[in-house]
Amino acid sequence: MLYVKILYSLLHLIQKIIALTLLFLLAPLLGLLIAVSLCIKLENPFFSQWRVGKDGQIFRFYKLKTMRQ
Repeated sequence: MLYVKILYSLLHLIQKIIALTLLFLLAPLLGLLIAVSLCIKLENPFFSQWRVGKDGQIFRFYKLKTMRQ
């Protein structure tokens, strides 16, 4: 049983390391896409919407606009 807990802890740590690495690698690309979007459309590149989360708690959801209107 201890072996399984250690394995899950190790996998969780590896997932966090991979996620942070990808975040730092892809952040400049995301910034470039936002800058290009602002230059082309001169609009807000983000879409926001109120959503219902866990236990019925309402939160604001932000997303990049990826489709043309």
